[in-house]
Amino acid sequence: MFDDPFFWEQLDTVHSTADEARYIGIARLNGFVVIVSSYTERKRTRIISARISTNEEERKYEQWCRQFYI
Repeated sequence: MFDDPFFWEQLDTVHSTADEARYIGIARLNGFVVIVSSYTERKRTRIISARISTNEEERKYEQWCRQFYI
């Protein structure tokens, strides 16, 4: 997931705390499946959860990728 050149992330303001910033990332895994994950950076990246994207999330990811092909 983190190797996807179009990996997209944003700060998860709902689940972040003053002590720990959490992020939501969307990327392709093995070039096929779009996944959504929640993770945090500590000494290493800690994945909190990961799942297959919804159709809406996949559509947003594809829109994100299109900007690089214009």
